[in-house]
Amino acid sequence: MSGFTEEPSAVSEAAAVAINYLKASPAVQKATIVIVDRYFSFSGRLARVPYFVRGLHIGIAAMVLFFASIPIFALGFNLAWWGGVIILAAAAVLLFVSSASLLVRRLHDIGLSGYHAIWVGAAELGSCLISWLPDDKQWIGLPLFGVALWVLLFPGKAVAASAAKA
Repeated sequence: MSGFTEEPSAVSEAAAVAINYLKASPAVQKATIVIVDRYFSFSGRLARVPYFVRGLHIGIAAMVLFFASIPIFALGFNLAWWGGVIILAAAAVLLFVSSASLLVRRLHDIGLSGYHAIWVGAAELGSCLISWLPDDKQWIGLPLFGVALWVLLFPGKAVAASAAKA
C-alpha cells in the first residue's frame, strides 16, 4: 500500500535476477520489480494493513490457480493430468514463498527475527489442520488461531508515509 513505507532499498537481488532473464519493455520490467519486491523479498518491514491486503492478494491468486486447473484435470488423459499436477506444484511453491515473505517482513515490523516464522507458520498450519476435527473438538485450535491474529493485529514500527517525511 502506498500509505506505509517499507525499508527503502535498491532493486532486490531476486528482482535483479528476474530482470536479467526478462528481456521486455521497461514498463514490464518495472512491474516485475514491484511484484518481486512486494511478494518475494524477505527484507524490510510490513505494516498491518499491507500484510492483510497482500495476504488477500495471495489468497485470490491461489483460488484463481485452483479453479483454472480444474479443466486441465477434467480432460481425462494422463499427460494433461500430470501437466496439471506440475502447474499446481509450481503454483504451491510460489504461493508458499510469497506467504513466507509476507510473514517474515511482518515479524520484522513487530521487532522479531524472521526465524520466528518457523513457529508462527507451524501454529497457523496447526490451526488449519485442527479445523478438520469434529465440531466439538475444534476449540483446541483457538490458541493457534490466536497466534495468527497476534501477527496480524500487533502494532509494529512501520510509519505512515507522511510521518516518515517529517
